Amino acid sequence: MEGFGPWLAGAEKQISNRDEKPKALDEINSFEQNACGFLKEVVKANKMLQRVQAAAEGIKGKFT
Repeated sequence: MEGFGPWLAGAEKQISNRDEKPKALDEINSFEQNACGFLKEVVKANKMLQRVQAAAEGIKGKFT
């Protein structure tokens, strides 16, 4: 897996195990930072996909 796949797999594993709840504010802050980092990656990927889609539509118009 590339991109956020490994992060997502780790997050799903952590979420599925309900015994590993944060016990301190530092752990919660760390989780929040990781979530924000993931969100930034998703936004960046969405912007890139929009550019690719616009380019593909431009190319499509030249061939039809």
